[in-house]
Amino acid sequence: MRKYLGKFLLSGVSFAIFSSMQFAYADNGFANEKTDVLFEIKQSNKASVEILDKVNTINDFKEGLLALRVEVSTAEDTAATETKAQGVINSIAAPNFNATIDKNGTGFYIITTVEGLAEIIKSENVLSVNSAISKIQSSSSNSSSSYVYAPDAAKPAKDYTGKGITVAVIDSGVNTNHPQIKGKIVKEYCFLSPDTSALTATQLKIKLSKFGKDYGGCPNGKNFDESIGASEDENGHGSNVTGIIAAQPSTTKDAVPRGSAPGVNIVSMKVTNAKGRSQTQDIVSALRKLATDPALNDVKVINLSITNPGNIPEDCDNMSKGDYQGLINQLVSQGKTFVAGSGNNGYSTGEGFPSCLSSTISVAAHSATTIPGKSSDFYNNYKCVHPNLNVTADEITCFSNVGPSTDIVAPGVNVNSIYKKNGSIVNTSAKMTGTSQATPAVSACVARMLEKDPTLTPAAIKNYLQNSGKYITKPNDKDFYIPKMDCDAAIDMVNAMVKKA
Repeated sequence: MRKYLGKFLLSGVSFAIFSSMQFAYADNGFANEKTDVLFEIKQSNKASVEILDKVNTINDFKEGLLALRVEVSTAEDTAATETKAQGVINSIAAPNFNATIDKNGTGFYIITTVEGLAEIIKSENVLSVNSAISKIQSSSSNSSSSYVYAPDAAKPAKDYTGKGITVAVIDSGVNTNHPQIKGKIVKEYCFLSPDTSALTATQLKIKLSKFGKDYGGCPNGKNFDESIGASEDENGHGSNVTGIIAAQPSTTKDAVPRGSAPGVNIVSMKVTNAKGRSQTQDIVSALRKLATDPALNDVKVINLSITNPGNIPEDCDNMSKGDYQGLINQLVSQGKTFVAGSGNNGYSTGEGFPSCLSSTISVAAHSATTIPGKSSDFYNNYKCVHPNLNVTADEITCFSNVGPSTDIVAPGVNVNSIYKKNGSIVNTSAKMTGTSQATPAVSACVARMLEKDPTLTPAAIKNYLQNSGKYITKPNDKDFYIPKMDCDAAIDMVNAMVKKA
């Protein structure tokens, strides 16, 4: 994200918000301004202790968000009280969204910045301000008639596991026999066109004779397969990615960590062969299947940890990529959230395709812990170096592509997850590094958010993700500040919605 006044969209409602880059420095004027705002909030005696504690943890008071429940003074009737509440809402100049007045008109819920809180408490009609975490009502713009707001159903963020949400993973398939993923794969597909460069003329003749013109690399010998075992992983990449999302908890000796959303169902779509090669036409076929097959209507999240290399310096919506781009946009218009890795080329001014599309959630990587650079996979594989060779949890990895279209940063270094089972050689786990691993961490978070509120739009999901965590940069490049994912914080801001009885 560059230094500019960005505009974000939440559930069809547009609002302006300053990029934190404009306020990343801490000169005396900025520090004094923040001190004055905090003093006003405390002196008002209207903000609860819980809110004051939360405010003290926010470094950027123009960017960090608060979920508030605001009580207003009552008038002679409900309509007049609602008018007071609406007047307070209309007076807020700071970025805000999801403002919703109570049915009885005694107050309203809103998400806004610390500056917005300071504006709210100045109103003579405001009596008190409390936390509204897990209690924010859904506005009509993102609600569905089959769902109702239910604050009593809200749980702590950690209790949301993605239950009932289906995630499609487009990759090299999955180790379907791994004990920590068994039972989570609800559908399997294979899209593998023939790799003619690896065949001799004689081998090609045999393939055509045995399987016909539609021969390919799928288990059935064709270029498409949707039977049991169709997505069996021969490479390992897809298994690792799938496990990051959905691996089941286990206490066995060689178990990998629990996936971030173990409650989800997985549709495994194999488009990468044993050598790790993917063809665009096969990815497009998988996307078309998702967009047009009614049997896949329940897919709400799509994970693509495969990037066409490139250094595209801006949103690439105007760069025609034919069906590839068109199908992604179609899927997002259907309400499916598309999560894509930004790539591992180390670019600091752009990223590859399709993550550069504005309709996707583009993901870069950071480390979950501080580790010595020379001992990490990314140093061995990518040869890029962090200052003092140490990788910290609060910087984007040097290998991550970042640019104006990069949306979020998530853990992607030395991630331990399930691996493949290939013939007689059994590899049940592996630590892997890259934006490929950061991408499923975000997909899992999206699934958890959707469990809490299945009516969330892709635009709303991106907004919650980008405005719930702090911003970080690459160690040797301060031109871009990218939001670091704080999944629990994002979930806390999401409305609690349940299906009507």
